[in-house]
Amino acid sequence: MSHFFLSAVLICLFTTVAAAEDTMQITSDTPGYCIGLARRLDERADLPAEVRSLSVEGLRMCQSGHVHGGLARLRRAMLLQRAGER
Repeated sequence: MSHFFLSAVLICLFTTVAAAEDTMQITSDTPGYCIGLARRLDERADLPAEVRSLSVEGLRMCQSGHVHGGLARLRRAMLLQRAGER
């Protein structure tokens, strides 16, 4: 009986881990990711001024080698954009 219980727990655990891996997106603080995020924002034509400004500043920082600061601004712009869509 205990082997059955252990097997059931392991199956549930592996199923949960597999499901989590399907929805997880791995990002890295690289210039390529930074530019890709800026492009995603740039594809939206009707960005509010604050979002557009953060996006432009973030891309400029990434292109000049300040990837972490640039990504911080791009991520903030993305959050503001999503909040405005609600």
